[in-house]
Amino acid sequence: MRDTMGLRALLALSAILGVALAGCSGGDDDSGDDSGANTSGSEASSNNASSSGTPDACSLLTPDQIKAQFGVTVDAGTPSSTGGATSPACSWKPIDFSAQFGGVNLTVQKDAKGEFFEFTRAGAKERVDVPGLGKAAFFETPANPYTLWINGGEYLYTLYVVAAGGGPAENQQKVISLGQIVLTK
Repeated sequence: MRDTMGLRALLALSAILGVALAGCSGGDDDSGDDSGANTSGSEASSNNASSSGTPDACSLLTPDQIKAQFGVTVDAGTPSSTGGATSPACSWKPIDFSAQFGGVNLTVQKDAKGEFFEFTRAGAKERVDVPGLGKAAFFETPANPYTLWINGGEYLYTLYVVAAGGGPAENQQKVISLGQIVLTK
C-alpha cells in the first residue's frame, strides 16, 4: 500500500512538473530582447536572478549532486518563478522515467526576518525539525514527498523532492544533504 501511494505521488509530481515546465518553456516575450532565448538551466536563470538580487536557484545544485544522493540522472534544471521575480525556483527532472525518483524543486525567497518560515512552520502539523541546518529547518511531513524548509538567514529555501525508494529516514537524510549543499553557495 505504501509503495502504491509513493508511486502515485511520484506520478502526480511528474505530471505537475511537466505541465509547469511546459508553461514556462514557451510563450512570447514582448521585450524584444532575445539575449536569453537560447540559454538553458543555470545560465538562463542566472540572467533572471540578477534583477531581483535573490540567488539563482538553478546555480545552487548541480545534476551531479542530485545524482550522488538519489542515483538518478537529472536534466540541467529548468528555471521558473513563484510569487514573481523575487522567488526564483528551479526544477530538475529525471532524464529517464524512474519509479523511485520524481525530481527536485528548489525555491528561494527573501525572508530576512524569518516571518514566512515561522508562519509555515507553525502550520505544519506533522513537521519534523532538522537541527543544525541553517538557522532552523524542518520537514513539512515525515514522508514522501519530502518538503524541507530551511531558514538560511536572509533567504528561505524550500526543497521539494519526490523519492519513493528507500525509507523515510534515508530519504530525509538525502534531502538534508542537498540542503547543506544549497547553504554553502
